[in-house]
Amino acid sequence: PSTRTAEPGKSLEIVVPTNSSIVAPVVRSAAPTPTRSASRSVAGGSAATATRSGKRVLALINDFQQPAGATTAVRVFVNGDNVSSATPVTDPSYVGTFGFFGGRHQGHSNHAGGSSLIVDLTRALQNLEASGKPVGDAIRVQIVPISVSRRANAAPVTLANVEILVI
Repeated sequence: PSTRTAEPGKSLEIVVPTNSSIVAPVVRSAAPTPTRSASRSVAGGSAATATRSGKRVLALINDFQQPAGATTAVRVFVNGDNVSSATPVTDPSYVGTFGFFGGRHQGHSNHAGGSSLIVDLTRALQNLEASGKPVGDAIRVQIVPISVSRRANAAPVTLANVEILVI
């Protein structure tokens, strides 16, 4: 499978066609309210956060390769404008940040495939809707590698694709 690479400080944008008649009602529902269905945390909120309808819009990031070194974290944005490492986490398009424990260890970096992770886009899409930027027939997921250390640079981040789920 082909891969895409996000360079440090720059946004890798993955455009995923969606059906706005399915996504928009979830986004337009009331602000997220806690439920007791799950407790595992995901970027952008917890898995226990759902809209009043009980539905959420999630991004499944597939075959994510952990970068070399332990100084890289990844910010995720959705449908943002001119996203980069300088985009503040207060931006309405900000979804969340995730990091890695350790780094790729010597001899462990050539495994086939990578990890997959889920980020909850619902709250950011609701923020954008409230600021006059409704969801259309595509969702743009933006991945930005950043450094978590003043002494080291972020590493490039590689992934295969992104899927949008409404659950």
